[in-house]
Amino acid sequence: MLNNRLARKVRSSPRLRPLGIAGYQMYTRLRPAGSGPKVLANSIPKAGTHVLMSLLDAMPGIRFSGMHFAFTGANKPGGSNEQSLAELETLVSRLRPAHYMTGHIRHQPDMLAVLADAGCRTIVSIRDRRAIALSAANYMRSNQRHPLNARGLAELPELDDRINAVITGIPATDTEQGFPALAERLERYLPWLDEPGVCVVR
Repeated sequence: MLNNRLARKVRSSPRLRPLGIAGYQMYTRLRPAGSGPKVLANSIPKAGTHVLMSLLDAMPGIRFSGMHFAFTGANKPGGSNEQSLAELETLVSRLRPAHYMTGHIRHQPDMLAVLADAGCRTIVSIRDRRAIALSAANYMRSNQRHPLNARGLAELPELDDRINAVITGIPATDTEQGFPALAERLERYLPWLDEPGVCVVR
């Protein structure tokens, strides 16, 4: 259902995407709930989220909820960690048994507490950091929803320049969001690998 031609067209359209997500979420909530666990499929961006989704979709009785959480609220102007935490609490409260949601959630004790209180099982996907850098550089150019798409096209027209920018970071300006260095971003996720009860997929 999520990989047919129409679904791909809806996902790529800035106007149709919000409607498609809302429609799919309603569809999943109207269907009878299963008896399996609630699952979070978590990773740093560009580290295998879609591969992990395809594995979960192949498991009988497990269904994508249509929900995704990206820890970005604290990085936006006027945003805060509390706002991001409240957003996560809202999403996991809507997660039904045998459904999974995706996320880009850095390791934080308060985030862990929200997931534990909701009874969420967590799977974390990791990937070679060189592959992450290449994928992020390509994604910056190809996806208009990327916050640095326009800036990347204007300032970093060559692939090598974009790869270096992903690795070293892109400073924020007065009007545009920046991008932390890859090592800094990875450090926010590494503690997940030692967290008891977390399934790590490499």
